Amino acid sequence: MLPIVAGSIADGIADARDLYGALSEELAKPHVLDDTTLDRVEAVYSETLEWVEVYERQLQRWQLRRLSISEGAEVDRLAELIPGWREQAQSCLQLASELKAGTTDAIKRSDPAELAVQVLLGLRPAP
Repeated sequence: MLPIVAGSIADGIADARDLYGALSEELAKPHVLDDTTLDRVEAVYSETLEWVEVYERQLQRWQLRRLSISEGAEVDRLAELIPGWREQAQSCLQLASELKAGTTDAIKRSDPAELAVQVLLGLRPAP
């Protein structure tokens, strides 16, 4: 079971890091995103945070058991990764929330005159 948990944690961290990088690239052009995409990010990473808690509790339970030296070292190593994974997932949620203000859907909901003023003042890129 430990190798499965280790793989899941490693995959979760890598996925969160990749998503954060991809979302960061869109900061300058949030108008290429839509609400549905960012809603999905929020759903997935809210669920990810729940799984982070599940894995953290499992690792804590294992730390209370008698484990081999190698198993104990692996459990301790994984436990040290949990805070970083949680922080990365929260960062993805924060970034998705920030990007929502500039999605294609947000632009469509904007008042055309207000949108024009924002573009002219450089507060928003031209769609």
